[in-house]
Amino acid sequence: MIESDRELSAMVQKLWDNDINRLRPGTDYRISLQGKAGNLSLMNDGNDAAGLPLFTHVDESIFKKETFLAFISLLDNYESDTGVPEVVTPEEEAENHKFLDSMVKTPAMKIVHKYLVAKKLSPEDMTQFKEQLYRIWFELYARRGSSKPDSSGFEHVFVGETRSGRTVIGFHNWIQLYLQEKLGHIDYKGYSVNANSPQPDENKHILALQFSWKNGIKPKGSIFIGVSPEFEFALYTLCFLTSPNERVRVSFSLYDVEIVCHHYNQKHIGTTYPVLNSVLLRLSSFSGMAESSGRYQQLTNEEEPEEGAQVANDAPPPYSSIASDNAAYFDYKDDAAFPKPPSYNVATSLPSYDEAERSKAEASVPLVAGRDDDFVARDDFEDADQLRIGNDGIFMLTFFMAFLFNWIGFFLSFCLTTSAAGRYGAISGFGLSLIKWILIVRFSTYFPGYFDGQYWLWWVFLVLGFLLFLRGFINYAKIRKMADPFSTLPRTRVLFIY
Repeated sequence: MIESDRELSAMVQKLWDNDINRLRPGTDYRISLQGKAGNLSLMNDGNDAAGLPLFTHVDESIFKKETFLAFISLLDNYESDTGVPEVVTPEEEAENHKFLDSMVKTPAMKIVHKYLVAKKLSPEDMTQFKEQLYRIWFELYARRGSSKPDSSGFEHVFVGETRSGRTVIGFHNWIQLYLQEKLGHIDYKGYSVNANSPQPDENKHILALQFSWKNGIKPKGSIFIGVSPEFEFALYTLCFLTSPNERVRVSFSLYDVEIVCHHYNQKHIGTTYPVLNSVLLRLSSFSGMAESSGRYQQLTNEEEPEEGAQVANDAPPPYSSIASDNAAYFDYKDDAAFPKPPSYNVATSLPSYDEAERSKAEASVPLVAGRDDDFVARDDFEDADQLRIGNDGIFMLTFFMAFLFNWIGFFLSFCLTTSAAGRYGAISGFGLSLIKWILIVRFSTYFPGYFDGQYWLWWVFLVLGFLLFLRGFINYAKIRKMADPFSTLPRTRVLFIY
């Protein structure tokens, strides 16, 4: 579910306006978008859509500021491979607290703290507030396939992780991307765009892209570019604490954005990142927020650059230039059959073209949408798949429930868990239970005559139980090793049997 919150949009706009350390595109940094990223199945060195690095220039003097220094000091404190337990040294813990100290002193975090206190979502005491932030961002937890704490919200979102050495998960920060690219660890593959997203622009602060890192591939990631660490930290904290939804829609500056924020156990951030929906047009002549720095600029049509000039040339003369003898042409204004046009306030409150088209598209969506369309816009399913796939403990628990309690345990397992591990464990345990009872009935003296003359039926049930046992066990083993996310699994399979 996507929540649209005007109050939250106003808060994000305040954060944006108070991001005093934000870099200016084209001046403080420059990027080279190059080509559109290709299909991963066809990807090789010969058809890489971007032969050059993404960043062509960054004014690194900004990295000397307190929040940037504190942020960069944390980037080398983590093991990137999931499954490898994290060990936090006293020095690293001190760096975490130093980072939080620098964050809470910024205008952005002060705004967020005041708002959260008013909403009774955070303590007013600053020490307790920093403890809350530490729990959300830095407390360790175990991701899928690991029995020991191997991840945290900060590591996943800002540093990045690898799964099985083949897939990059998280990694939604431009500073880490720039530093790793500078070291030669990042291979930028091109920008990502689909039919519903706007064309990328080197002067925008949000970009969807594809890249490889440490021999792993990030099929599609979305990041802010040029913003300060305090802006992202404040924004994601705000969305995590105020919205129970995984996706919240906000509008600020020139951007209409969805902030994706997966909760882990309702205590930690699983992942969070921006998804750009559209770029808003703001005319500087009517905007009270226009700044001399050019923060709000009138956007031109990139595909038809000459159209604007042509329209200006074909525009009618001003009203004052019409001769008085032709004024009768406009006498229809006083005619009741031709109502007067709406006032300026009414006209400017009408929906934009993009909003009207979006409303039209939403109205045409059937009540029961196609399953393949439900998750088209999401680019980071693997960030929440532990919650849906489960772990070995859940598999073994439901396996023994179904094995010991037969069909009762089988149905109880399906009622008590929605994860793939739990349901595959129930299938596998029920299959072995079926084999157990077939053998008991076949060779027990308490059930004489059950299979007399019908030994083929004995073999049918025996093979069926064996197949169910193998199917549950093998399928769970497969999904544990697959790099592709399985977040849509509970929605696209019925009881995992067919």
